[in-house]
Amino acid sequence: MAVHLITYYLQEQFHEHEGCGCEDHSHDHSCNCDDNHEHSENCGCGYDDCGCGGDADYDLIGVIESLGRWAQFMPTSFLVESSLTCDEILDKLAPTIGSRDLLFVSKVNSKDMACLTPQVKDWIQKVESQQ
Repeated sequence: MAVHLITYYLQEQFHEHEGCGCEDHSHDHSCNCDDNHEHSENCGCGYDDCGCGGDADYDLIGVIESLGRWAQFMPTSFLVESSLTCDEILDKLAPTIGSRDLLFVSKVNSKDMACLTPQVKDWIQKVESQQ
């Protein structure tokens, strides 16, 4: 197990949903049915809500969080404890981003890193001590 830094930049601010048509998710959808309800695959109104809330990085973050114990220490940067290599992590994350987006994965350790936020180094040290 090792601690990996994952950081990204998404150039596109949305992702597409089949049948949605709005393409930017900057507004509320209304299914135009007379029943006030939560939307799901089974509600029958024909409105498809994936649950992302319009977040462009929804899928990416979901995969990051599935890799192992994690800490989000900046808006687009995560520390993840994983037995995977950097290349294996990159391979798992790549399908969730666009061709113009940026993604960086690196192994880190508490002996060779610096941060102005002491909790970041504390988290890495805690993970290392439990290995």
